Amino acid sequence: MFDSIEGELSADEATRIVLRVPMGEGAISYELRTPLGTGARLPRNGRIARCWVATSSVDDLPRLFGFASQEERELFGLVRKVSGVGPSLALALLSADAPERLLQAIEAGDAKFLQRIKGIGKKTAERICLELQDRASKLLQTLGFAGSSVEAAPALSPVQEDAIAALVSLGFAELDAHQRIEKLPPKLSAAPVEELIKAALAS
Repeated sequence: MFDSIEGELSADEATRIVLRVPMGEGAISYELRTPLGTGARLPRNGRIARCWVATSSVDDLPRLFGFASQEERELFGLVRKVSGVGPSLALALLSADAPERLLQAIEAGDAKFLQRIKGIGKKTAERICLELQDRASKLLQTLGFAGSSVEAAPALSPVQEDAIAALVSLGFAELDAHQRIEKLPPKLSAAPVEELIKAALAS
């Protein structure tokens, strides 16, 4: 069982890193699957990076998962307890926002916030909120975020929903598509879908 690994960051991809750890006259390289952009956020001392680790089985094979903080690792373990949430979906959730914002959404029972994340449907989002609400509250207190809140997901018009679907079909992540549409000026709220898409692409 690993708690953390320190080594030279020899590979840094979007959702994968490799840490090279000296061992005698040679070295061992550890491949870790990670939330999006973890490599850039790892604590470092010169060329040496530290990564917190969790283990899980994928297709009956042991896998290492790496995180930039202990809070991320705790949230990964927490959501993995929910039926139907595997390692890949847990990483997608952690890639979408900061741990405290995700925990605040779970504590508030804001399933719509979680539904913005690619791969998380209505039933899974509701199950995560229902099963983890109390644990999320306790973890927020431990992390010092008790009393904070996340903004509830605003209601979207059918035209906005169509614009989001169009952005997703163009390759945008669902959460990114939501955020682009929601950040548009209020004066565009009644605009046709084509205009919303054009404005979102320019933002």
